[in-house]
Order: sequence, then structure tokens, then C-alpha cells
Amino acid sequence: MWTLLVLCSAIALDGVQGADRFQTSGEMTTHGFPDCGGQFYGRTGVFNSPNYPNQYPPNSDCIWYITPRSGIVQLAFPILNIEFHQTCAYDAIYVHDGSSTSSRLLGKVCGTNSTTFNSTTFNSTGTSLTVRFKSDGITSLSGFRAEYQVMASCRYNCGYQFENCSCSSSCGYRGNCCPDYRDYCSATSAPAPTTAQPSCRYNCGWHLGSCSCSSSCRYQGNCCHDYNYFCPTSTQRPSVTARPSCYSNCGGHMGSCSCSSSCQYYGTCCYDYHSTCQPTTLPVRPTTDWYSCRNKCGSFLGSCSCSSSCRYQGNCCYDYNSYCPTTAPTTTAQPSCRYNCGRHLGSCSCSSSCRYQGNCCHDYNYFCPTSTQRPSVTARPSCYSNCGGHMGSCSCSSSCQYYGTCCYDYHSYCQTTAPPTTAQPSCRYNCGRHLGSCSCSSSCRYNGNCCHDFYSYCQATTDMPATARPCGGSLFGSGNFSSPNHPNHYYDNAYCVWQLRATYDQRIFLSFTDLQLENCCSCDYIAVYDGPSVSSRYLGKVCNNNNNNNNSLSTFYSTSNYLTVLFRTDSSAVGRGFNADFISSLPPSSGRVDCSSDNMNIVIQRTYLNSLGYDGQSLYLNDPHCRPQVSRFQVVFNFPINTCGNVRKFENGRVVYTNTLRAYTSSSGEITRQSHLKMSVGCRMDQDSVAQILYIVRHHDNSSITGTGRFNTSMDFYTSSSFHYKVTQVPYEVTLNQNLYVQVDLRRGDSSLVLYLDTCVTSPSPHDFQTRPYYLVRNGCPVDNSYQAYITGSRAYGRFTFKAFQFLRATESVYIQCKVLICQASDYNSRCRRGCYKRAARDLGSEHDSQTLVLGPIKLKDPEKKEEETHESQEETPKQSQA
Repeated sequence: MWTLLVLCSAIALDGVQGADRFQTSGEMTTHGFPDCGGQFYGRTGVFNSPNYPNQYPPNSDCIWYITPRSGIVQLAFPILNIEFHQTCAYDAIYVHDGSSTSSRLLGKVCGTNSTTFNSTTFNSTGTSLTVRFKSDGITSLSGFRAEYQVMASCRYNCGYQFENCSCSSSCGYRGNCCPDYRDYCSATSAPAPTTAQPSCRYNCGWHLGSCSCSSSCRYQGNCCHDYNYFCPTSTQRPSVTARPSCYSNCGGHMGSCSCSSSCQYYGTCCYDYHSTCQPTTLPVRPTTDWYSCRNKCGSFLGSCSCSSSCRYQGNCCYDYNSYCPTTAPTTTAQPSCRYNCGRHLGSCSCSSSCRYQGNCCHDYNYFCPTSTQRPSVTARPSCYSNCGGHMGSCSCSSSCQYYGTCCYDYHSYCQTTAPPTTAQPSCRYNCGRHLGSCSCSSSCRYNGNCCHDFYSYCQATTDMPATARPCGGSLFGSGNFSSPNHPNHYYDNAYCVWQLRATYDQRIFLSFTDLQLENCCSCDYIAVYDGPSVSSRYLGKVCNNNNNNNNSLSTFYSTSNYLTVLFRTDSSAVGRGFNADFISSLPPSSGRVDCSSDNMNIVIQRTYLNSLGYDGQSLYLNDPHCRPQVSRFQVVFNFPINTCGNVRKFENGRVVYTNTLRAYTSSSGEITRQSHLKMSVGCRMDQDSVAQILYIVRHHDNSSITGTGRFNTSMDFYTSSSFHYKVTQVPYEVTLNQNLYVQVDLRRGDSSLVLYLDTCVTSPSPHDFQTRPYYLVRNGCPVDNSYQAYITGSRAYGRFTFKAFQFLRATESVYIQCKVLICQASDYNSRCRRGCYKRAARDLGSEHDSQTLVLGPIKLKDPEKKEEETHESQEETPKQSQA
């Protein structure tokens, strides 16, 4: 079978993390209104009464289940207009604190926002709410609009752990308390575990009792354990008089001074050492001498010294730094282990590990070998001074990189040694590490870059992350792929690479049918490369960005038979991810397809047909009466999109038209070498694409053509609010404050689609709507006080009115530019149904197409004509009303 596929452009909008996952249940649909009830899983959501903003049907009984996985649900009714009764006995909304209508009733709502006696905001005590709307058979009004959000609140949840914050007592020490923790739980929750440590996370600049996240902590010696990780760049440095303190640091070294007992003898004690640490630290000093450098700088005092060489001989008097730090050091002196056994002295060491690190001070064996303990068997030999040598269990030679026997610090000291050209990196001693071209970490099994001996050394010691699942791989021909866990949230730190491959004479066509990533293009993104690897030519990036709609790059095609897709995420927010389709296709020179809401146009090159053994006269569609025009080089089908046997359906929120193209086979002779020609033709309104992209695709025994197109819309003036008579006058001459009536519609009506008036802006120029814009409506919100929408978001057309005006310091002409959205009529959660949207960020809801139209000019009449024309229009209006 052969397949012919056409893609037509539309804008698809998806939610960021926490946006609605809405599923309508057939059991909840009454009176033919599919918005009567449903299931919500996301962290925010909006729903309406049936047929809103028109009258809800009588005897309605609709149930909405709000069941996010965590947090408290807060529900509000910003718009309320249902039949009023003091006890809400007729029409009412019932809100239940739980997952069913048998759960505790929180309250009933009826009337309007100004007349209802009951609260219009409700909070759950658990993780779910159930909302039921019932009406009787008498009075019906416009209904209601409900909005909910998931709140991470400690109310009723003390001791609970949420997704991003906590109501348990340990939150105070982990720095992840919910915002109202102290209001509800601080007095009732159990104290934190004794091992818990206060954290600077979310607390920079605060004092937390025993420790601090303020900048002064560095000088008071009471910094929280993670201060340097969270706060050093956000807090101000205190004055120069602040001093390091021994508080909480007894036994530690504070840079310029020390809180260890040896400070008394090195003259580096912090100012409050004696008041804080003296009783808890044991003095460490020479057994017979305790000399001071005071008045003796440059002198040798027997067992210790006040000369500059003492720092390298290890025999400085305890207060040398207090009195003699300006004495010049001896350039040839070497640090000594004398009085320093167990310490690290910068470039060398007097601790027992120095024998394994390769950095022992020159006199270590003379002073320290009997007083320092040999390190445990976990100590590691070092490459220090040993490059090119073999250290027993490991090696400092270049071959260690490929045998997996490198000492731990090989790259610090020996990386310039030349590696063998044929050896392979090994997992030996490297489990959990990444080795350049391959990996010994558990993720290598899912990224396909395991070292050759991974299973010999690391399989039992490395674990796959709990949330991980296989991602990436090599795909051939046509199909689809998606991010890990799609349509659920992908995991943090994902790195997935898909290599898409076709036969040598074909190309790859890639489109993204679903997309929801973190709103940060440098954090989570998809990169596409025109070739077999991520080092091939870069084609573009797909991501979510509130300021830059990079999501428009949702369709790609290769110039060879390879395409590579990379998916990367960071460790912060996550989303639903993506789903992508890919198709193997012949080069564009074989044919093309384009479509709109009016016509479908299929063009096939005769050279391609001849290679299959067919000529143009043998082709036909579902309706065999639809025949092509055949020229010397091309075969062309051109027909209205709702004819020639096209079948319309909805697929993932898009309108899709399908057909089948076939060919008559030769009936002469005894045999045939013609392949069976059958192409499935599809015309889909795809995501945010305005240019046509055209392919012919072959799947072994079938082929397809892909293309893009757009809906056709028109905008016209009408003479009155009845919208019976269209204005044909150009330019349209009007008077100031005259009511103007405008209709925008699909040029071919379609009851399965609705059109929404999103933004209308006026300008004195038809080519520039940026320099002097004046908005009538913006993002569905009226801006001009005379603007009124009659119909928007509920029919295949939109109607509005406004009063005529004139721009100051400009010509008398005014032009109108309108951006309209086109949505599926049955999708009651689409942008077309949501009304005014004041947020500046990009709305991420159901998919829809957008169109921008310009109408005008309208021009003010000459003053002498105003009175006459006004009289005539008054006579015309009743006649039109009678028409």
C-alpha cells in the first residue's frame, strides 16, 4: 500500500508543568453538551457550566472530579449567574471535600457573585475535590466559570511532605518549609531529628538559632553547613572589623586564624578561642619549650625559632605570625614534618596518607613514621612523581586509560602521556564514571554508550535511577517516539539521542505533535541535527519559552537519509515532554502537496510515476470522477477540500481530511511488473507552520506526500447589528461615533470549528500596526470602551461592534487588523472558550490555528454629507430589520 500524507498549519498550545490534564467522560455528558462534567489531574484548571456563556440546559446533573496527586485544592467561582434561592434549592453547585459526591459537603453555591450568601472559594482538606452542578427544569441562566489551583499549604497537613515543600518538622532544617508552616504547624509538629542541620536554602540572610545564613556567619563562625552553596553571592560582606570566631568551630582552621589547640603555639588563635574552646581542646606544645617571638624576630631559640625559615623547618614559635610575619622566607627551604605530623602543608604532607598520595614532606620518615597510622586498605596510590609507573593495583602509565587501571589522580598529573591508538576504555575501577566516548555509569545502558566491559565489572554495582526508563535509540523508516514516561512527566537530567534513518535515496520528515517542557530554553530542550550524530549540521531547537515562541520550530526535514534528535533536561522543573512523528520520504523533486480550508492541490512529477510504470492518465481518487490535469512534466489534482471523496475527522485536536489515490494497472499481456499504487492522502492542520513543506514518502510497498496549509478566513463590515447586508463600499465612509459592525468567518463554514476574536488593533496605515496602535480588544479582553463582541468562541464566525473614531495628526483613514483563533468546537477547554486572558505569558491550552486579517480603510464623511447620510441610514435600518 502507498500512503499520501498532507500537513496543514495551526498553532498548538500545551500547558507547562501543572497545567490541566482534562478528560471528559461520556457518562457525565447530558443534553448533548460535552462540557458537563470531567476529570482534572493537573495543578491548575478551568471549567464551565454546560453551554456557557449561553444558558445551561434544564435538568442538568454534571460532576467534575479534581484529583491532583498532592497538595490542597483551592476552588473559586469568579463568574456566577445561576438561579437564586436562599437555600439553593433550585439550581446549585455542590462542593464535596473528597473524591466523590459521598464525601463531606463543604457548601452549596447559587445566585450571582453579588447576591450569594455563601462563600465562592473553597479549600480541600485532602488532595481532591468533587464539584456537582444540578439544575431544575424551569429557569436557566448563563451559568458559571470555575477555576482551581493546587496550593502547597500546611493547613490540615502538618507532618506531610509535598512535592516541592514540606509541613514536617524537619523542613525548618532542610529549608523547604511550605510558606504557611509557622502559621499552622510550628507549635504542633515534633522537633527535628537531632542529626538534622539547619539549611540556608530559602533562608539567605536569616539567623536560625544555633547557626546563621547571614554574611556575618563567616566571621562569627556559625555558618549553616550549606551556606557557601546557596548564599555567598546574595549576602553582603560585613564591615572590615568583623573577625572569625571559634563559635561552633573548635578544632577548625578559619583561614587567617585557627580554633584548634595548636593555635596557642602558632600564634593563630581566633580572638575568642579562650572563652569558647579552651576547656574542650587539649594543648599541643613542645614538651620543654614554649618560646615567644615577641622582641626576638629573626632569632633561634633552641627547640623553636622566630626566623623566617621556621615556617619551612617546622619549628616556628607559637606566636611567630603575631610578631614576625613580615620576615622574608628562605627560597630554598622545604616544609618540614617537625611538629606537624598528621598535617597537610600545602604542596606536601606530613599525614600518613602522604605515602600513598606521593606528597610526603622531605623529612616525613625522620619525624612521623612511627606516630602516624597507616591508612586503611582504601587508600589509593597516587601518580604524583610516578607518571609512567605501575603502582601495583593501579597504574600511572598512559595505557591505564584503556585498561581501566588509572590511579585516581592520573589526569591531574599525567594526562599529557600519549595513549595507545587501538586500546578501548575500560570500566575496571571506573564504575559510575563517564570516560569520554563511553560510560561506566548505569545510564550508559539507556544512552547506548557503555564501555565494552561494563557488564563484566559494573552491572551489579550500578543502578538505574528509579524514575528512569529507556530513551533514545536507532529508528528506521517511519514511526513515532516520545520523551521518557510521556505523557507523564519526564525525569531530571535526561540525555536521550534518537538516530532516525531511511534508505539511502530517501529523506526524513519530522514533526512534533505534542510538546510541554519547562519554560526555559537553556534548561530543557530538543535539538535537531541534519545527519547521523549530534556533531552534524544543527537545524534548530524546540522548547518552551514565555518570551520567545521557539515552539514554532516544530517541523524539520533532512537533506540526507539521517536525522538526529537530542533531548536534554536539567535537574529543576519537568513537564509532560513531547511526542514526535517521523516519515521516510522521497526528495521534494518527486512531487509536492499543499492545502487550505478551501482547496487541496497534489502535484506529482511524471518522472517519478514513470519509474513505477504508470502514466498520469491512470490516477484517480476516492471519487473516480475527480481526474488530474496531465502536462508534459507533471500530474496535478486540484479540487475543493470537501469534495472528491475527502473524509473529515479529528485527530489529537486537529482537523484532518483523508483520501486515497490509486492507479489503474495495465490489463494487456500475460504478466506485469508494476507495483500496486495506493496512496493514503491526509491533510492535517499541524502546529504553528506558515510555509509549505512538501514531500513524497515511500514505506517499502507504499508512498506518501506531506505538505502544509492554512485555514482561509475573511473579515467584512455590515450595515447593522442584524448582519444581513455586507458593506461593499470601498473605502467605507462613516461619521464619528457611528456604530460599525464587523464579522470574521471561515470562507467555507464548518460547524465542527469555532472562531475566537483574540486581538483587534487599529492603525492609520495598513502596513504598520506597531508605531501607532490603538487596540479594540487584546487577548480577548476589551480595551476600547465602545467595543462589544456579539459572538466569539462559540460559532464558526465572530461578530463585534465599536464606534468610529479618527486618529489625531493623521489621515482620515483607519485600518483594522484582527488576530483570530480557530479551535475544535467540541473542545470546551480550548483557548477559544476561556474568554479574557490577561497574563502576559503564553497561554498553553488546547491546540488551535491562528489567522491575522486586515480590514479597511474606513474614512470620515465630508461634513456637508453627514446630515443627509444620517437620515438615509435611519430609514434603511428598519428595512433591513424586515429583510
